[in-house]
Amino acid sequence: GYLRAEFDRIAPNQKMDFVILKQKIAENFNANCNGKFDGDLIRVYYYDAIVDSSHPKFKEQDDYQATIKKINGYQIRLGKLTSTGKNGGALKQKGVDVLLATDMITKAYTDQYDFAILIAGDSDFLEVVNAVKDSGKRVVGMYFKEHIADDLYDALDTRIELNNFYNSFRIITVSQSNDDE
Repeated sequence: GYLRAEFDRIAPNQKMDFVILKQKIAENFNANCNGKFDGDLIRVYYYDAIVDSSHPKFKEQDDYQATIKKINGYQIRLGKLTSTGKNGGALKQKGVDVLLATDMITKAYTDQYDFAILIAGDSDFLEVVNAVKDSGKRVVGMYFKEHIADDLYDALDTRIELNNFYNSFRIITVSQSNDDE
């Protein structure tokens, strides 16, 4: 959700090219390791949330995530979007951070990766990053410079600003004007 929300903030009404995003993650990881490591990006876990199937926005969200699922190397992990008030109101993610934290820690301790690449900015992930590092793994952080908690930033082994290359994975969409009618 962090990636989607930040991308929407920076490039409103534009879409991400998830194939290019995956390529750019690998390229930037390899470029930032100064030749010490040359890794293959085997799998990308995309964490987000979705409303209940009875919600009016379900189809839109389901279609968005289905687009990502079709791309080789992506796995979707979903929490839920629930209303914050009794009569509706803002939607809030539930369970997404726990899914991500569980995967990062269990996969680190079962030796399923050497480097975790975390796209996030929330200090809630500080203890997860520390636990992964305690397992002997490294954590590369990718983030938008305007939204990264200082303590999370400090804990990362390597830091890569998404601001430096987000233009390369955005699909510019031109909206139809009324003059075309």
